[in-house]
Amino acid sequence: MNNETYVFSLKNDVYEKFGNKRGLENIDKIESKWKNARNKMLDFLKYEGFHKIEDSLIFSIEYVGVAVAKTNRFKFRNKMKSIKDLDQIDIFYTYDINKIRKVIITYKITQKEYSDFLNIVKKILDKKSVDLLSSNEKRIVNNFSFLDRFVSPIINQNKIEYVDKNELLLVETTSLTDSLVENKIRTIFSTNELQSIKFNKILNSIILNGEQYRKLIIELPWIIRNTSLYSKATLIIDKEEELLNIDQKIELRNPEPFDEPIIGVIDSGINLSGDFKKYIESSERIDEGMNESYFEHGNVVTSIIIANDELNPYAKDGLGNFKIRHFELLALNKFTGEVSCSYNDLISGLEKAVSNYNNIKVWNLSLGILKNPWTLNISKLGIFLDYLSSKYNCIFVVAAGNDRYLFGNESLNSPGDSYNSLTVGSVSPVMKTKSTDIQYNYSDYSSIGRIGNYIKPEVSHFGGPQNYDFSSLLTGIKNLEELGHNLKGTSFSTPRITRLLAFLIKNNYSILEAKAKIISIALRETATKRSSHFGYIHPNKMFNQIELKSTNQIFENKPVYVKINFPNIEKITMAICYEVTPNPMLGQNYSTSDLDFKIVKFPLKWKELYQESELNFPGKKLNTPASFVKSCEDEKGKVSLNSIIKYKTEENNLQEGKFFTSKRKSYNFLNETNQLQDDNWVYAIQIKRTNLFDIDELINRPVKFGLVLNFIGKSINNDLFQKSNSKILDVNVNILTTIEIEQEI
Repeated sequence: MNNETYVFSLKNDVYEKFGNKRGLENIDKIESKWKNARNKMLDFLKYEGFHKIEDSLIFSIEYVGVAVAKTNRFKFRNKMKSIKDLDQIDIFYTYDINKIRKVIITYKITQKEYSDFLNIVKKILDKKSVDLLSSNEKRIVNNFSFLDRFVSPIINQNKIEYVDKNELLLVETTSLTDSLVENKIRTIFSTNELQSIKFNKILNSIILNGEQYRKLIIELPWIIRNTSLYSKATLIIDKEEELLNIDQKIELRNPEPFDEPIIGVIDSGINLSGDFKKYIESSERIDEGMNESYFEHGNVVTSIIIANDELNPYAKDGLGNFKIRHFELLALNKFTGEVSCSYNDLISGLEKAVSNYNNIKVWNLSLGILKNPWTLNISKLGIFLDYLSSKYNCIFVVAAGNDRYLFGNESLNSPGDSYNSLTVGSVSPVMKTKSTDIQYNYSDYSSIGRIGNYIKPEVSHFGGPQNYDFSSLLTGIKNLEELGHNLKGTSFSTPRITRLLAFLIKNNYSILEAKAKIISIALRETATKRSSHFGYIHPNKMFNQIELKSTNQIFENKPVYVKINFPNIEKITMAICYEVTPNPMLGQNYSTSDLDFKIVKFPLKWKELYQESELNFPGKKLNTPASFVKSCEDEKGKVSLNSIIKYKTEENNLQEGKFFTSKRKSYNFLNETNQLQDDNWVYAIQIKRTNLFDIDELINRPVKFGLVLNFIGKSINNDLFQKSNSKILDVNVNILTTIEIEQEI
C-alpha cells in the first residue's frame, strides 16, 4: 500500500480516483472493483451463527500477510482505557497449503457493538456521494482506499458455532470467561497420565472427555494454539559429533575467583573437578525425581562459560573466567537414550531457579525443542521466558537449534523465539573464491526461523567444529578431566555470547545496553550477500571503537531527541533494544509498542526560525526540531534531509517490520572531511514510539530501552569526543583497555 491520497467522487455512478501520481486508473475497472468489494463486504458482515460466551460474540477474521497494521484491522470499539476493553483477544500467524503467510485475529465483542459497527459500514457503502459522508467517514475514505484498508486483506471469516458452556466443563474451578478468554490454556494433560503428575500442577484445571476435547479443537481453536498438547514435551539437547578424548589437566589462569556469580546455567548435570569447582558457586537438581544424571553436555557448556580461553587458546575472547550457578534439569532416560525433561518440569524449574536467585542476570539455555515449521507464532515457552525476564530483570541466552539440515529457514527451536531473550546461532569460516581472505556464513546446521514477521537469531558465534581462522574449535571438558574436541552446535556458540553479556554487565552495562551492544557490533557481511538477520561476533573485532550508551524510558508517542556531536566520524553502528511484558489478552500481539531511531539534523537557531515561521505561516505548529525541518522542506522546498546530513543508510532494521524488540542501523558518512560539525546545524538521535493499540493503559505504560552507538574513524580525538558528549550519554572510550587491565591482574 502506498501513501498517496485517495479522493472518491460520484459522477454517473462511477467513482473516479484522483491524486494518483501514476495517472488515473481505468474508470470501468474502478467501478467494477468498488461494486465487487461492496458486495463482498456486505455479504461478509452478515450476522449469523456466532459463538456466544456470556453475551459476547466470539469470531475470527483471516487476513493475507502477517504484519497486519492496526489501520488495516476491523475496529469494533472506539473508547478503550484498559486491556480488558480490547476487542481483539487472540492473533495467530500461520501458512496455508501454498506457504502463503496469513494471520487470524479472534475478536470478542457484544452483539450491540457488532450491530453498531455493521450499521456504520453499511452506511458508508450505501452512500451515493462522498458529500453525504460525515467528517469521520470522509477521513476513512480519503486517508486510504476503503477497499484496500478493509476488504482486500480479508480471506475469510470463521463464524464459530455455539458451544454450550455446560458441555465444555465437567469440573469448573474458575469461570469460563476468565480461564478461556483471559488466560487461555497453558497445558493439556492426558487423563491416562494424571496419576504420575504432581497434584499442584493440575490445580485450576478443566477436565474434558474425548468428545469435549474434540469440540474444543474444532470450535474454539484459538484457546489452545501454541499449547503443549502432551504432558511430556521432549527437549532434546544439541547433538555433538563423536568426541575425541584427550587426558589433560586444565589449570585456570585465575584459580581463585573473587566475583559473585551473575551467570546461571540450566542444562544436564555436571561433575567438573579441579580449579573448575572453585568457579561453581552451587549445583542443584531442580527435580529430585529425575532420571539418571548425564554429564557430558552440561560439562562442555559450563566449562566453556567458566574458562573459554584456557580451553581454546586459538579462540580467546580475553574476557577472563566466570563464576556460575548450575541447575540440573535435563536427565538421561536409559530406555530411550534421550536427554530431556518434561515441558511442565521445565516451566516450573525455570521459575523456581530464576525466582530464588535474583542476583543471576544472565541465564544460559543450550537446549530447545523444534517449533512447528508451519507456524509463525511465539511458543508458550518463548512467552514464558519473556515473562520471567520482565519480572525478574534478567536475560536468557538461548541456542537457536541445529535443525537447518531438515527444515531450512523455518527451523528455529523454542524457546529461541522469545522476544526479550538473545538467540544465538553458529557461524563457520569459508574461503573467498578469488582471494585468500576468509569470510563467514551461517553454519549449515544452525537454525533460523520467523516469528510473525521477524527473524531470529539476532547474533551468531563460532559453534564449531572450526574457529574463525579454520583452527580447531570447540574444546570443552567432556567428563572429569577429559577434553572433547570437534564439537559443533549452537549449544556451544551460546555460552560464548553468555560470557560476553556477563562481561558487559560486570562493566556497568544495563541488561538492555549489553544486548544492544552485542547486536550493534555483530558483523553483517557473508560470503554470498549481506543479510539483515545474520550477525556474527568476531573475537578480534569486538571493541575497536568509541561508544555512547544509555538506558532510559520513553512515555509519549512524540519523538525524543538526544543532541550529539560527531567529530571525525567515518562510520556509526547503533542498536536499540527494549523489553516487552507478555499479556495473554493480546495473543501474539503482546509487543504493543515499537521504538524506531535514526540520526536527524536541525537548525541550531530553530527556535528563532520557529518564531519567524509563525509569522510567515500562521497557525502552523512547528514545535519540535524535526517538525521544523520537515516544515521547511514542505513550505520552502529548500531542505532535503539526506543532502544536509550527507550520510547514506547502509542497513535498516535488524528485522523486518515493526514491534520487534531489537533493531540495528549503520551509517557511512560521505562528506570529505568525515566530520559532522557545523555552526548552523545540530545533530541528534531521534527515538520515536508507536503504539499498536490506542488504549490508555498501554499508552501510559513507559517503555524501557537500551541504546548503544559505536563510532569508527581513524582521526577520532578521544578527549574531544568525550568532552563534546559526556553530558549526553555514558561514554566509553575503547573498552578493550578494560579487558587488558583485567588480564594483567
